[in-house]
Amino acid sequence: MIRILFLFTASLLLLACSDDDNDPQSEEQTDFKIKKLSKTFYLEDGTSYRLDYLYDLSGKITKWIQDYADVNALFHDDYLYNELGQILESKTTNIIENYVVRTISYEYDTSNRISSVIYTSSDGFSNTLHLTYENNTVFVNDNFGEHKSLIFNQEGKLIETFSRSSEPLNGTVTETINYNGDLVTSIHYNYSIGTGYTEDYTYEYDNKRNPLFVNFKNNVNNYIYNFAGSMKSFK
Repeated sequence: MIRILFLFTASLLLLACSDDDNDPQSEEQTDFKIKKLSKTFYLEDGTSYRLDYLYDLSGKITKWIQDYADVNALFHDDYLYNELGQILESKTTNIIENYVVRTISYEYDTSNRISSVIYTSSDGFSNTLHLTYENNTVFVNDNFGEHKSLIFNQEGKLIETFSRSSEPLNGTVTETINYNGDLVTSIHYNYSIGTGYTEDYTYEYDNKRNPLFVNFKNNVNNYIYNFAGSMKSFK
């Protein structure tokens, strides 16, 4: 398995100051608005790549830069929002070769919920995800027969997902998410693909305030379907 050494750096705009860095609840503690978040990944084979995320003053991501210096590749993801702050489009551009790699467009229903996600790529591939809502469950179906259901609790937190795939990987995946307050404590995966197996992840937290908390909190209910197959919240 490739081991990745993760170097995390963040460029932040300081809005207020505090003398007490150890009190996570202090009203006088430092508050930050994130402007840029950079991640550099060093791979075991000696190569590396960097991801840069740029944000506006409201905390919405405006650009995602993927820089693969070792293979001379540079990609930009640009994001377009409507007047309600909902994402309308993300566009990935190959800067070096100057062409649009893919475009993802989002449409909304009259209740301002995502109703469809349209994916198109430069190689001619396209797919549309159709989202329907029933009580606390969101059903997602695409043009290729893939099905996914997402179950939320009364507080709007995602607590379970169920995916059913077709060829070449027939089977189901169930994801169960557990919380302590607003914090995810564990995630359990149950796979029926092949001989079947399970995965478990647990999370621990300290009592220090995350300088990115304000930005993530503003987006906690912005669940956006991505093509890795899961609904994401940016908390």
